[in-house]
Amino acid sequence: MATTSRAGVAQDALVALATAQLPGVDVVDGPPLNWDQITLAVPQVGDGTRYLFVGAQPQSATWLTGQQDFNAAGAVSRDEHFEIICTALGFSGDGMAKTARDAALAVMAGMEQAIRLDPSLGQAVLYSRVSTVDRGDVTLNASGVNVPIIFRVACRAYLS
Repeated sequence: MATTSRAGVAQDALVALATAQLPGVDVVDGPPLNWDQITLAVPQVGDGTRYLFVGAQPQSATWLTGQQDFNAAGAVSRDEHFEIICTALGFSGDGMAKTARDAALAVMAGMEQAIRLDPSLGQAVLYSRVSTVDRGDVTLNASGVNVPIIFRVACRAYLS
């Protein structure tokens, strides 16, 4: 049976990799229940200051972009290129933007280092990398400062 896409397998692999390589970070598959006052469907494992949302971004339901095309072997196989959108989020209850920003940047850097250790994501794809940083925001709410950094993990996969 032909493979339609490796995007779901790649997202699963990113969640597993981040969970294993980012101790103290709350790694979430998809969005939180609430972006303003971070509310998770599962209990937090960290201290509530560092999060990684794999396949999610604030104010958008888009988690994936990509394309497929026939490869050099002709119409029997395809190459797939896609990007999984992720959000590294830092929180500071003391209202200090620098504290929250540093936490978010550390989460993104940790994810990038983890991917460099296994760019195939456990053979889910041919290779992957952090490709772009879409934006970083600063939001203030009654609890403190949230700094989400939205970035993309680009993947290339071979589909038979």
